[in-house]
Amino acid sequence: SSVLLLVVGLAVIVVGPVFGAGEALAERLQLGGPFTFVWTWLRWPVVSVLLVVWAVAVYHLTPGRRLRWAAALPGALAAAVLWLAASLGFSLYLQLAAGANRVLSTLGGALIGVLWLYLLALILLVGGELNGVLQRSRQVAAPG
Repeated sequence: SSVLLLVVGLAVIVVGPVFGAGEALAERLQLGGPFTFVWTWLRWPVVSVLLVVWAVAVYHLTPGRRLRWAAALPGALAAAVLWLAASLGFSLYLQLAAGANRVLSTLGGALIGVLWLYLLALILLVGGELNGVLQRSRQVAAPG
């Protein structure tokens, strides 16, 4: 379920601009005005919240020594912000490359896609390290 949540969230971020704005997507899918409103205004906040919830669960459940849920939140927030920034950058690249040469944009899109996945993995590690550093500083500050 964790992987499904991640894939759906990132697909909305990355593939959304390829399909167009809310009105164009609603027209293509033959949906009405409420979908346009939801797509336009609630897409980013919903994906952001789902991403933070997923990252907190990953940081709470995966380490050898479990963190409290609240202790996993700083790394999850940092990772979510960085993931959204990386995904927005990838989305902007896809929008710019779509009008360029078809062959170069396809090859470049594949290479940038691999780089994007690498950055997402690196960001996940950075969030975990942030949580680890904060946990160690709390243990040093608290005697005993």
